[in-house]
Amino acid sequence: METTIALTNKQNIALYNNQEPMWNRYHLFAGIGLGGGFIAGCFGLLLTVIAWFGATESYSAMHTFGTLLVVITIPLFILGAHSLDTLDRVTKEHRFQQKTKN
Repeated sequence: METTIALTNKQNIALYNNQEPMWNRYHLFAGIGLGGGFIAGCFGLLLTVIAWFGATESYSAMHTFGTLLVVITIPLFILGAHSLDTLDRVTKEHRFQQKTKN
């Protein structure tokens, strides 16, 4: 099954001029996915550990929020990994198109 990727006008112009687009949405999603997943996981783990030891009065809400952040980590990492795979595929397709043009 072959998938086509829609490009913006700037990216089409860059491809026409044999330049690789510097940034696209896959870079953004990879950064959000991997960076957000790491940050959410760290803060979620920290909040869960603090609530687990009962250092605060409202440990139930803190524990719930910490657990929610830890659970959100997995979809964010999946988004980041998928974006990196797609970015790699788009880059390889672009390089192949450049080689076949020349």
